[in-house]
Amino acid sequence: MESSWPSSSYDGIYQVTQHMASTQQSEGDCLSKDHFSSLPDRVHLDLKQNDFTDLLNIWDKWRATTRTNFDRKYGHIARLLKVQIDEHLLKAIVQFWDPSYRCFVFNKVDMVPTIEEYSTLLQIDLDNPDKIYWRGQKTGHRRKLAKMMGITSAEVDQNLRKKGDNECIPWSFLRSYIMKQRDTEQ
Repeated sequence: MESSWPSSSYDGIYQVTQHMASTQQSEGDCLSKDHFSSLPDRVHLDLKQNDFTDLLNIWDKWRATTRTNFDRKYGHIARLLKVQIDEHLLKAIVQFWDPSYRCFVFNKVDMVPTIEEYSTLLQIDLDNPDKIYWRGQKTGHRRKLAKMMGITSAEVDQNLRKKGDNECIPWSFLRSYIMKQRDTEQ
């Protein structure tokens, strides 16, 4: 099947939006006709808020230069520690989540946060507004964690613990890593 995306360039976002809307209307749903959702009719929604007191105390003890370095490297993600979850809002909106499309669907309107909304929320500058984002090849969570922490995958594997059906990293390991980084100003 040929792509309906023309090779010509567009003058603005309006033309791109119009083209994409007309393509969806003419070609229909992007899910295959034999797609079947394996989700149950009812799901349990656990809205337990984790206790971030320890992380907030660590953040408050960091010097301004350490916080600035962290913000420069990861954006203002640490500010999410102070966000209180609105349980009533989540309970109301979860019924509109469509896992097949990974977005909220209200009647015929699909709503999903944009890169710009995420960048505003986390106060991350978009270095290149023309950059294209997509989910690439899956990278294992161990490798991602190791890269982020600047350690080897073997070190991550050594600290993995089994908790029920899940593997997890103990808070004591993460806390000691954070404290070590605080001392080195990284």
